[in-house]
Amino acid sequence: MTTNIKSLLAVVLVGLLLLSACEEKRALGIRYNAERLMYQAEREFREGVIGDADLSALVRSSAQSYRHAMDYCRLMMDSIDQRSATNEYLQVTFLAYQATSRLSQLHYSARHYDTCVALLSDLLTSVPLYGSHQLTTTLSLGRSLQSAGNWDSAVVLYDYALERFYPPVDDSGRVQRQLLELPLHMWEVSHQTGSEAEQVAQLGVAEHYYATLAEDDPKSEVSRAARAILARLYAGTGRVELAVETLRSLLDPKDASFITLQTRIADLQASKLKRYDTALALYRNALDNLTPADSLYRPLLLFKTARSLLAQGEYEDAREILIDVKRNYEFFFSATPQAQQAMARSFELQGKWSRAETEYKFLIEFYRGSDEAMATFLYLADHYERIGRPDAAAQWLAEAGQYYEKLAARGSGTITEARALIFQADLAFRKNDLRKAGLKLEALYNNFPDTHQGKQALLKAAALYRNQLADTAKADSLISILRTAMTQQDVWEN
Repeated sequence: MTTNIKSLLAVVLVGLLLLSACEEKRALGIRYNAERLMYQAEREFREGVIGDADLSALVRSSAQSYRHAMDYCRLMMDSIDQRSATNEYLQVTFLAYQATSRLSQLHYSARHYDTCVALLSDLLTSVPLYGSHQLTTTLSLGRSLQSAGNWDSAVVLYDYALERFYPPVDDSGRVQRQLLELPLHMWEVSHQTGSEAEQVAQLGVAEHYYATLAEDDPKSEVSRAARAILARLYAGTGRVELAVETLRSLLDPKDASFITLQTRIADLQASKLKRYDTALALYRNALDNLTPADSLYRPLLLFKTARSLLAQGEYEDAREILIDVKRNYEFFFSATPQAQQAMARSFELQGKWSRAETEYKFLIEFYRGSDEAMATFLYLADHYERIGRPDAAAQWLAEAGQYYEKLAARGSGTITEARALIFQADLAFRKNDLRKAGLKLEALYNNFPDTHQGKQALLKAAALYRNQLADTAKADSLISILRTAMTQQDVWEN
């Protein structure tokens, strides 16, 4: 090799090194600017939250900062040489993902669902995402589509996610709960709002998904989680024997969830299968095997034991346990209106109505605002109507109306108001004021759209308009609203 060629190669090498150094320096500068913009956006958002800013104002100000960070990262991302500045490229890419995600969350909180769909769709197609980032973005896009009223498109995306990210575990093998519960969510939405054919189809999809997960690796964490959801599906669709069998397959005395599962099985035996002896044996076995660390379970198990004895007609024995719980576990009893309700019921079933009514009145006063207290007014009215005392029944209904109205006013904006509105609607329904009942239920949803009570109210309102008022168009409209609202999993209360 001649001296000239060697000199030329040296010059080229030095030039390449200088270019590489310049590129690295430029990439570092881009990353620094991206981090600075993201930091400013995060700080502005936190200051707005701490300052209790109006939501719309917070969205406007913070969204502008996040969008600035997002646009910068997107613009500069492709100008970084991935080979010579790999770390900087990955970091700027992550910041693009982070800024877009934050921006979409802000718009979602402001119910700008179409904007969320546009942002997240562009993120999936324009920014290289991997693993949990791709999964999170896909699920967020599905949720935004559902909230925007595009359920069919959301289902397509949900189905893609279930196939693309199977099994639902992260890189360390931990269960991805949001993805795992997706088929259950899709079934629940169809169960509440879909046609019979859609319900059957989604139930089949969910059962197949969870059964396959359960069988793929029977000893894994994801298999146990899938079987637990299968049990919920079986119980929620009336196949209680299958639910019990599935829960039994999960029982392991060494597992921390053993008592919870055993209690769940006992609850199904008692409430659904009416096998009170079996339930009692399970409750007592659990009580006998409690450790000091499980002491919080004791009053709950005693209460459930009393309730099963009550169902068997063992009124004195049931009441004795309830008195013991009230005496020794005062906090539990005072926080559990069902226990006081059971106390009153024990006297009623024994034929001691005067004492039972006293206990029911105590339930109304001491557990003010609970569902059980509010329902007791209507229960007492029904009792007096049944025994031929319409005057007393009317008095209890009048007191119910006053009670609900006071609770709604005092608990304005809280879940107490939501509960009161439900019972106000029920009261209007009993008085055959169906339009008023429907309006109350709609008001409940409008005031509390993100609560379980709100969604259930909308479902009741739709049924009322369809079945009692023959207003199919109104019912369909409410069902459509409910479908967009059900972006979080609703769980059966069995």
